[in-house]
Amino acid sequence: MLTLFVFNLSLALLSPRWFMLISIIFGNFPFTWLQQSGGFLSSFGGLHPSGIIELSVVAGTFLIVAMNLRTSIPFLAKGSLYIYFICFGSLSLLWTDHTVFGFRMLTKLAAPFLFFITCAISVRTPHDIKLFEKAIFMSAIISITLAFSNYIFGYAQQFIFQGRTYLTVPGVSPAPFSFHMSIATLLSLASYMNQNKKRYLIFGLIFGSGVFLAFTRISMAGLIISSSLLVFILAKSKIAKIIIPSILTFSFILSLFFIPTMKARMFQNPEALTLDKAQEKPSALLSQIHGSGRFRAWEIALEKFFLPNPAVGAGIGSTQAWFYEKSKLGRGVLHSEYLRIICELGILGFCLFIVGLCGFVWIIVNAFLKLDINYRSKYPSLAFSCLIFYLITLTTDNSFDYIRGFGNYVFGIIAITSIVSISNLEPENEKGIFGKSI
Repeated sequence: MLTLFVFNLSLALLSPRWFMLISIIFGNFPFTWLQQSGGFLSSFGGLHPSGIIELSVVAGTFLIVAMNLRTSIPFLAKGSLYIYFICFGSLSLLWTDHTVFGFRMLTKLAAPFLFFITCAISVRTPHDIKLFEKAIFMSAIISITLAFSNYIFGYAQQFIFQGRTYLTVPGVSPAPFSFHMSIATLLSLASYMNQNKKRYLIFGLIFGSGVFLAFTRISMAGLIISSSLLVFILAKSKIAKIIIPSILTFSFILSLFFIPTMKARMFQNPEALTLDKAQEKPSALLSQIHGSGRFRAWEIALEKFFLPNPAVGAGIGSTQAWFYEKSKLGRGVLHSEYLRIICELGILGFCLFIVGLCGFVWIIVNAFLKLDINYRSKYPSLAFSCLIFYLITLTTDNSFDYIRGFGNYVFGIIAITSIVSISNLEPENEKGIFGKSI
């Protein structure tokens, strides 16, 4: 782990561009799957080997930004609203009881933004954009290959639900794996609709199957919503804009009631719940949703951390410390990043977080406004759908923890969108799906 840490920092110093590409290619690679030891550096919140790698990537991006401060300033300005949120989180260290976990949480919150700047100052040519895309595809191919090989041969720990094995990379839980596959699926779909090359369609089908075989509910729902949005934006045919998203949505809804494993995963008492009953009494449907212990955890967190001080919360890192060290619920995380922010930073912190995210939304909207109608059909729409997927996962998962294998991909794609809109970089002309060059 120390070798990887030194390697990442050295690469950041020598070549920011290659640091970016290597970080993307091996973003979800399970470096620590053979290492079964518990956390070390326990004085820093029980930091695990995987945490050391995450920290090395964050440290590398910080070095790159610091060494290229003049170039970074325009992109720091673009994220100024998010910086206000980070500053407020830092201020909350004054009233948190868990400073170490507070610093850890600040690192997780700042990491994607730092990677956004790193990508923005590293990408300068159309060739760089192509390399960025290829790096994401390479990372997804590596992950899906490892996942399917373990699914078939079972050489590492597997996750099983009602006799069904979840698809995931060895040593990685199904959630971050499925998040990674979802981003790769969206990139494949955008590339196929933009360039009409069958290999992207094949990639999309393979990576998309990985999402559903990982069997993580928020990933499946998020991919359906974000891919439907992507098709709605990219499709030139008005019929396709409506038909394809409708088919995807209704197929997913019906699967919850007619595929036994999906039904059992979704509802507490699947045998007693039918589509007719759900239509007659929608409230019964909501009451039957299987929270896997989340609802009780959320209730306790709100009572313990939010209600005593709703305005500014209990301080950054407080919920994570409690769930790691004192919780008897059997859950190591809160499994909702929105609630984590509300509990730790209160209403004020949550509002600043939403406003900060709006800054990235504006980057995407601004790209739509600047780019011509044909060329805009890929990067801004891809960035928007990826960001929507990211925001959906924050509802029921601890997505902030997945820096290398999720957050960096999303904010890296937003950075590429920003660069394309500023520099008007345009890759080699290729024939679009509707016969028009881009």
